Amino acid sequence: MAILSINRSMRQIHVHVVNISGLSIVNALGWMTVTQLRNYFMGVLMHRCIYGNTPDYIKYSILSVSDVHDDFTRSLSSGDLYIPHPNREIFKQSFLYNSPLVWNSLPGALKVLSCHHVLREIAKCMF
Repeated sequence: MAILSINRSMRQIHVHVVNISGLSIVNALGWMTVTQLRNYFMGVLMHRCIYGNTPDYIKYSILSVSDVHDDFTRSLSSGDLYIPHPNREIFKQSFLYNSPLVWNSLPGALKVLSCHHVLREIAKCMF
């Protein structure tokens, strides 16, 4: 099934070969860019992590704002995750830094969904 859809996509690309950039081809086919795919999968993994469907080493490496701060803030009430402060610029590329950023950027309605299958379908439209 996947090979058939790839063949159709390649046929569509082959027919319209003029002087088109790769990004416009991705947009024309309705595919996500690499950054969108990374954010999509990271958001789904964070949802699974928060609702207990991941291994312990991932689950316990992510901290909620309520675990770190005692004060009642907007981020505490919206279910945001704690974003650690990087010591080096390379830390900004890590999972521990990027995953809370992606999770905190999601709307509150997506954060409270308990079924990750529903989240995946809604997030595909969002990213």
